[in-house]
Amino acid sequence: MSDTPSPSMNVPPLRLPEQHAPIRDAMAQRLLAVLDSGGYILGKEGKELEQRLAAYCGAKSALALNSGTDALIIGLAALGVGCGDEVITPPFTFIATSEAARWLGARPVFVDIEPETFNIDPARIESAVTPNTKALIPVHLYGHPADMDEILPITDDLGISVLEDMAQAIGATYKGRKVGGLSAAAALSFYPTKNLGACGDGGMLLMNRERLLEPATLLRNHGQHERYYHLSDGLNSRLDEFQAAVLNVKLDKLDEWNGLRAEAAAYYNAHLDGVPGITTPKVAEGCTHVYHQYTIRVSSEGWVEWQAPQGWGAANSPAGIKAGAHRCSAKAHSEDGAAYRSGRYPEGEVPPTHGKSLPNPARRDAVMAHLRASGVVAMIYYPVPLHLQNVYSIYGHRPGDFPVTERAAAEVLSLPIHPGITRAEQDYVIAKIREAVVEL
Repeated sequence: MSDTPSPSMNVPPLRLPEQHAPIRDAMAQRLLAVLDSGGYILGKEGKELEQRLAAYCGAKSALALNSGTDALIIGLAALGVGCGDEVITPPFTFIATSEAARWLGARPVFVDIEPETFNIDPARIESAVTPNTKALIPVHLYGHPADMDEILPITDDLGISVLEDMAQAIGATYKGRKVGGLSAAAALSFYPTKNLGACGDGGMLLMNRERLLEPATLLRNHGQHERYYHLSDGLNSRLDEFQAAVLNVKLDKLDEWNGLRAEAAAYYNAHLDGVPGITTPKVAEGCTHVYHQYTIRVSSEGWVEWQAPQGWGAANSPAGIKAGAHRCSAKAHSEDGAAYRSGRYPEGEVPPTHGKSLPNPARRDAVMAHLRASGVVAMIYYPVPLHLQNVYSIYGHRPGDFPVTERAAAEVLSLPIHPGITRAEQDYVIAKIREAVVEL
């Protein structure tokens, strides 16, 4: 790293046009071939992509869909999740993970995370299981695998299905095996910013149980087993041929791009380790991280009073968007949070901040503000945990219910990382972080 101060520069989170430049002609050739073919839905590009990604991830089969969210919904539905069931998931993730359960009339049950990997804490899973527990969704957050060897014995013993949320983790490995081939099924997202991203929306369901393919295929295409003959209700969730063509080209570059991300992450680590108040990402033994995000922690100090948003705790979601309303009667669960807390904190041991305060994000926010003022676009994934989102207030959770998640939400900061980031850009980001820390 150069000791010479860098001139001001703009460092975005990623640069997709530059990343596409070397493969632009190959993408254009494939896209024109699709255009000229006249077949734009459920064609050969999609089938090729399904076969290649199933093989790449070590899955038995794959189904190309129109989003990662639909991959979660269809995956849960194929596993038999429905009205009144419960689906365990961490509260520190994008809302698609939990809303997939809700769209099927199931209830998300949150389990706190590990502080180093940000993934679900296997030691807390069993206490969250009830007779209604049908499935568990471990999220391989930021590109780091969840601890599947600790998770799967629990779920296998209790008869709980596992659907991996690998939206951010394609290519990551866990003890020599790629994520996506470790459990009954897995959901992929091809949102444009992902490590393997389309030029629009897209997703895929990977399956390792033969019984899942038929119901998932029906659900993808309006429940049709042949044209205009319907065995069930379903969705319109077909990945179009143009997106599949782009992804087939980009898949050839995925390992190279993931390797460049890992090199950039190692460079950040080498120059940010030891900076006061900054914790760099850790990689668990036996895992590889694909760094969809390079996420540091900025240590928090003190507490900030929690202000419940307007409408908090109301039994009903806003009219017209109540998840699962077409399948199940709505029910508030305001007692569930209290039941959770009584099990978590023995009598007399509830922290005095519980229900009142959250870790103060001011230090992290100050670092982010300094970076942004300097032209560095740092991001927060995710500032409000799911259990404190207004839409889930009916479950009765309060600050303090998931303290590891809440502290992560106050401390995480994702720095620019992508295959084309330059060392000069990284040097600039590192210098601005050091400046910000001095000013805290």
